[in-house]
Amino acid sequence: MAWRKGPDPTATAAEALPHAGRRLSYAGKGAVAITLAAIGVVGVVLVGSVAAYADPAPTPVPFPSDNIQPGDCDAAGLTGTALFGGGSGSASDTEGSGTVTGNLLDVTINAGFTASGIVVKGGPNTNVYHGPFVGLVTIEDMHAPDHPGPGQIPGISHWFVCGEGSPPTSSEPPTSSEPPTSSEPPTSSEPPTTTTEPGLPVTGAAIGGIVFTGIALVIGGAALMLMLARRRRDAGTATEITD
Repeated sequence: MAWRKGPDPTATAAEALPHAGRRLSYAGKGAVAITLAAIGVVGVVLVGSVAAYADPAPTPVPFPSDNIQPGDCDAAGLTGTALFGGGSGSASDTEGSGTVTGNLLDVTINAGFTASGIVVKGGPNTNVYHGPFVGLVTIEDMHAPDHPGPGQIPGISHWFVCGEGSPPTSSEPPTSSEPPTSSEPPTSSEPPTTTTEPGLPVTGAAIGGIVFTGIALVIGGAALMLMLARRRRDAGTATEITD
């Protein structure tokens, strides 16, 4: 088995940097992959929450075509008025839309509307699909009654949706009011003198003095360490020359 050479434990910091960079690169790629996966999950959830709920068509009630004229909700036994509809093809309106594919009809009821039923005419008869269908919802695979025999579905000649409702209204943004008039700024008074007493928190100039003192101590300590290191190096060099 071939082993991959890792960083030498005795290597200097500069020599170990390429290995550390590769480890950071692998970690970065893993973080990017996790982030993209999380974004994909959120996208799927959002798309699923926005899309209309699909509902299979209920069992229809057949009617002789002469009894129901286009848009006649009362004759179909449905409440409300004709919201929208179409002929042998697809159509859309504010209340919803219908898509005709072959001999089948899919109808989407938009939010804010409730359909009491959907009427589909084809051949000599008509099918009535009773609701209620509350938007936002899609009713799929509706068709006209079989003709001339069982399993033989004629083409759609016209269809319409009955019901009631209104589109949801968007709230108007509040009107902007005049900004308040600016008042004169208060006159500045003399700043109170800060005193440092035992047992009280240190504020103002006292804190600044502590900060500067700390910085000076750090600089002094660093200079002392450099001086000691230089002396050790000079002492070692002198010993080598003596030897």
